[in-house]
Formats: sequence, C-alpha cells, structure tokens
Amino acid sequence: MADNVIERKHTRLGASFQNVMPVVASDSATFAPRLQGVYVGTAGTLVVENSFGDKVTLLNATGWNYMEIKKIWATNTTAAGLIGAF
Repeated sequence: MADNVIERKHTRLGASFQNVMPVVASDSATFAPRLQGVYVGTAGTLVVENSFGDKVTLLNATGWNYMEIKKIWATNTTAAGLIGAF
C-alpha cells in the first residue's frame, strides 16, 4: 500500500526524484546521494540535517517533506515509516 501512496503523492506534487527507499534514522550515517525529501508514514518529530549542515526539527511531521537531507537524526526523532526520495 505504501507504494501506491508514494506514487500518488509523487505525481500530484510534481516532484522529480529517481528512486525511493525505506530509511532508518541514525546519529552517525549520512545519505549519499542526499535525499530530496522524506515521506513520514507515522506522524512525529523529525530531526534532519540539511545540505548546509543545519539541524532542523519538524514537529508533528507527516506525509512528504521536501528538502535536501544529509542526515536524519535518531536522537529526538519519533516519526516512523520513513521513506527517502533521491
């Protein structure tokens, strides 16, 4: 079912990415290539590091969140069902 949601949101928002994959939050791992967005299946706090190295906290994040993401921090991230787009 998640695949259908991803395809529908991707088409509706006109996003341009090549692939999607489940992602796991980590305080040490970074994404290469950078994520172009992340889908949050279960709402919660999402702590990311953007391509400029800024740590950004999104409260009650849900659905698609478009930004270039270098890292999703495990510490303080409560959102679940994360799918990265790159």
